[in-house]
This record gives sequence, C-alpha cells and structure tokens, in this order.
Amino acid sequence: MDLGVGLEYKFFDWLVFRSNNRFGFTNNYSSSYTDPTSRGGAGTDGSFYDANSNTRSIYASQILNMLKTFGDKHEINAYLGYEYDEYRYWDLSATAYKIFQGAEIINAGAEDPAASGSKTEQKNMAVFFNGNYTFDNKYLLQLMVRHDGSSRFGANKRWATFWSVGAGWNMHEEEWIKELGWINQLKPRISYGISGNQPNGAYDWATVYSITQQYANEIAFYSN
Repeated sequence: MDLGVGLEYKFFDWLVFRSNNRFGFTNNYSSSYTDPTSRGGAGTDGSFYDANSNTRSIYASQILNMLKTFGDKHEINAYLGYEYDEYRYWDLSATAYKIFQGAEIINAGAEDPAASGSKTEQKNMAVFFNGNYTFDNKYLLQLMVRHDGSSRFGANKRWATFWSVGAGWNMHEEEWIKELGWINQLKPRISYGISGNQPNGAYDWATVYSITQQYANEIAFYSN
C-alpha cells in the first residue's frame, strides 16, 4: 500500500506553502511444502518453509516558498523547509524437516526448525533555508543553511549544521556583452560551504554483535 497526501496553500501571490507526505506499507508472506515421499524430499524426509516480512516507510516535506520582486530590479526567491523520513523493515523465516505428510505448519516437523530473522530501522530529519537575491537580473547572491539529524550516526554526532554562500554574475545581460553578438549565456559563479554524507548502513556507527550464529549448540556473539 502506498498513500500520498499533498497540499498547496497560497497566502499571497508571492508566498506559497506546499506539503507533500507519503506513507508506504508492505507485507509479504510465502511458504513452500515438500512432500516426504517426493524425489525432492527424499534427503530431508520432507520440509515446510514459512516466511513473512514487513516494510513501512514515512516521508513528510513541508516548504514555505517566497518569490517577490521589489522595484522591478530586486528579486528574492527563498524557501524555508522541514523534511522527515523513516524506514522500518523486519523479516522472519523458518524451515522444518522430517515433516508429517500433508502438514503445512512449522511444528509438524520431527526436527527443530531452522529459523532466521532480521530487523532494520532508520530515521532522518532536516530543517533548512535557501535564499537567493537577484539585482537587475545580473548580480546574484545565495545563502543556504540546513540542520540535519540521522539515526545512522551515534547519539553524540547525530545532528550537524551545513551551510554555503555563493555569488554569480549574468554577464550576458550586460550591454557590452550583448554587443559582441556571439555570446548567448555567460555566468561565472563562486561558492563556498560545508557538506556531509551518511554511512551506507543503518548501524555502521556502532559495534554490532550478531546473535544469529551458534557455537557448540550455544548462541555465539560475532562483532562487525
């Protein structure tokens, strides 16, 4: 299931609020039965496999956008926004062997079933501002600031602030450039700021111990 809800509200011609939100939910179930009298079940005296997985995702984006011209030469294009996304996944599966003929349930096997499962959860949130000022459609200034948080980092480094400043010049709008006749667009630009990236995995920031392995019929701990 995937559900999306959007909203746009215009306070003034130059000030608009936009909201985009999505919710996704998926549940998968599968099973397979191998008869103990079949050729495929001869080596295991039959088997039954049962699996279930669940995925949930949430995304929300709220943006207030301003686009206004003052005195024919001054233009401000800016937006203030908030974003949130969340992802959760889990799965569980089990296989039973030496299954009773015709039985399609895990506990109908004479041997203890082999089971496995996993669970993942991650969240991201950001508040951001982007402002652009243009004078006479020639000279450009930009400021960007955002404050991001992610569960992919440890609790002491979960939040960070990023920013950038920039300036540009639409040289092709200058009369002395237009007189050349062979330049359609010429726009030098300079910017400076700081940015970051995230780890690939949801738990790469931590020392993770796996408890899904066994040693000498006991639960064994393996670290990453």
